[in-house]
Amino acid sequence: MVRRLLFLSLLVACGSRTPLLVPPPDAAILSVSGKVDLLFMIDNSGSMGDKQELLREAIPDLIDRLVSPKCVDGSGNILGDSDAGACSTGSLEFKPVPDIHIAIVTSSLGGAGSDVCPDNAQSPIDPNLLRHNNDQGHLINRTSNEDQPLPQAEPSNFLAWFPNVDANRGNPPPTVPPITDPNTLVTSFQDLVAGVGEYGCGFEAQMESWYRFLIQPDPYATIGLDDGLTATSGIDETILQQRHDFLRPDSLVAVIVVTDENDSHIDPHELGSTAWEYLNSTFPGSPTGAPPLPSSACAQTPLDPACVPCTQAPSDPACAPNGGFYGSDQSALNVRMFHMRQRFGVDPQYPVQRYIDGLTSATVPNQEGEHPNGSPVYVGTRNCTNPLFAASLPAKSSDELCNLPRGPRSPDLVYFALIGGVPHQLLQVDPTNPDSPQKDVLTTSDWQKILGTDPLSYDFTGEDPHMLESTDPRPGLPPPTAPNNADPINGREFLTQGNFLEYACIFALKTPHDCTDPEYAEFCDCQPDLANPPPVCDPNDPTLQIDAKAYPTIRELVVARELGTRATVSSLCPIHITEETPNDPLYGYRPAITGIIDAFRKGLVH
Repeated sequence: MVRRLLFLSLLVACGSRTPLLVPPPDAAILSVSGKVDLLFMIDNSGSMGDKQELLREAIPDLIDRLVSPKCVDGSGNILGDSDAGACSTGSLEFKPVPDIHIAIVTSSLGGAGSDVCPDNAQSPIDPNLLRHNNDQGHLINRTSNEDQPLPQAEPSNFLAWFPNVDANRGNPPPTVPPITDPNTLVTSFQDLVAGVGEYGCGFEAQMESWYRFLIQPDPYATIGLDDGLTATSGIDETILQQRHDFLRPDSLVAVIVVTDENDSHIDPHELGSTAWEYLNSTFPGSPTGAPPLPSSACAQTPLDPACVPCTQAPSDPACAPNGGFYGSDQSALNVRMFHMRQRFGVDPQYPVQRYIDGLTSATVPNQEGEHPNGSPVYVGTRNCTNPLFAASLPAKSSDELCNLPRGPRSPDLVYFALIGGVPHQLLQVDPTNPDSPQKDVLTTSDWQKILGTDPLSYDFTGEDPHMLESTDPRPGLPPPTAPNNADPINGREFLTQGNFLEYACIFALKTPHDCTDPEYAEFCDCQPDLANPPPVCDPNDPTLQIDAKAYPTIRELVVARELGTRATVSSLCPIHITEETPNDPLYGYRPAITGIIDAFRKGLVH
């Protein structure tokens, strides 16, 4: 049996820990619920199509488990399926959930003022469609049928399971057509996942997209440049309306992130509103077009105040080359957003603690609290009620966006799940056994292998080499000269030419990709002129990609570690890529779905 992933909480050195919520005045805090609000963040950048298909295959397991819970013994071990909500032995793990909202946001929030990821860019395979570089953190409603919307999700862009049962009588109906047949819910959700696509922005906002939708009190409406500085304006009325319709104050809420890369969005007002420069195709004022080099201190002590860009330390010996800038063939855009302080002397991303706070704290900053009085760096003064923990939500902008009444939801009813870039071997009971299930508990030692001692402080002590973000071959792994299958986790290292990161893990594609096909050409990894092709390529056919890959998803993993028992982690690289037995519990993303629902058990009505 694939069992729940429980996590031991570790202190992350990325700012002070946020205390959990206290009960609101004169109200009982809600720690169980008969409602579930599921928000999926699905990466829509290149090479995600095959992973989205595996997610679609796991959807029946997700829906079936929520509406037809399993029978369990007194210790919570699954005995088998229930029969019309009854168990011949044992008892139901929880009551069938009669009220479910399901929605999707994608990883694409555009170029944040830079010249990358333009909003109006056309799809490379259909000029009548958009790439979807900027979904704005809105709930999406499109299908693979030329982006046509799904009627079941209109007008609020989510799906609602709301059968005609006693538990729903007297409750307000959803703002979308209620779905009463579980098969319709399954196929409708599969249709929405199929419409996510894989041509979105390559600077993925895997965390900012769900934060913007669920938590940001005053999400901006537009973003652009004003005299070289990022300018945001207005309030996104679409988010307010969709949030109002989707999120209930008394539901169990889960954010489920599906991605093959590390979070790489910027804080648009960081660095005095010049953070956009690190996303731009050419760095403004650079003689080479590349960003500034880092000062000497950055190599060994990236968090030292002496670690700055060479534009601030022109006499530093490390700043001599190219007038203090990287060469034109260095620091490619594709690998811009990792180890930023060490490589550039600055980090223009939001602090990870912001996302942890968003899932745990009764108060969060609005835009003014993030950068009070135009502060050039993120401050994060928590001056507003967190919409996730509010009693009611505005459907349009008003003076009350910040001062919302505190709602009844307990932090125990907020979950975070990641299906991301971490080898499944680091999550399994026996990593040497291909049929081993995921662990019930990840210990401190397990987390150290996944993240090192403190990745946000550049302390990677104890980290498994597969999880180190690097453009160079990593020590301890088979070198680029080794055979493609020399390493059971990622094949081998390869010569990235500074344009890619080394892989965390790889897995076999069900159908190989011909990299000369326009459908795959843009993001395919196998090209005829590569001196050292990646291990995902057929060694006998330089343009045939036979494996998919995932990169280390470090920032998302830090959030999961900090959420403790309210987080689950599974690998984007499946344990079994084919069903070895009927209903194989280790096939595809079934381990992820099992872990997610098992974690929900204590938060659902029994």
